[in-house]
Amino acid sequence: SRLYRFGRLVRRRKIALAAGAIMLSAMIVAGAALGWAWKVARRHATSSDLGSTNMQAVYVYNLGKADLTNNRNEQQLLDAVKWFEHAVRLDTNFARAYVGLASACRQLNVLYQLGNNWDQRAFDAAARAIEINPRLAEAYVARGALYFTPFKHWDARRDVADQQFALKLNSKVKSAHFQKAFVFYHYGLFKEALDEV
Repeated sequence: SRLYRFGRLVRRRKIALAAGAIMLSAMIVAGAALGWAWKVARRHATSSDLGSTNMQAVYVYNLGKADLTNNRNEQQLLDAVKWFEHAVRLDTNFARAYVGLASACRQLNVLYQLGNNWDQRAFDAAARAIEINPRLAEAYVARGALYFTPFKHWDARRDVADQQFALKLNSKVKSAHFQKAFVFYHYGLFKEALDEV
């Protein structure tokens, strides 16, 4: 009977030891996973420049970005303009919001309300973005696209120069290659246009 009780005690301790080892292993794995997630989050936070320290401005900017990206009609573009204008009222040095405003105004001018001064508003917003942050490639893409329009008398040279500068700042900037191809195609430079896409 003493031997029996001793055996039960040993078995309990073995079970407790095994359970403790399993818990310790689970905690080590969870700690490693959390450490990895923390490093990734910190790396992402430092590498992604929101463009504003005002989180309300960033939130409103993201609403404008969603309307601009998912626009299906004129009203969504007008809403995007409203959100971007609100973002720049909250933070007057929010260059990315000015770029979004320029893009929304340009699309309104091209698709829905030609001649309602949207092109001038777009150009002013892009110019302001460049003034705030001369290293923001997206601002040069937006301004360059406005050069090759009737508003700026189809100035292909300045459009291509802005697109090339944008690509020099950021080789992965969206739409710069497309805009260069658009200009080249309209000048009959088909090989150069194909090289851009």
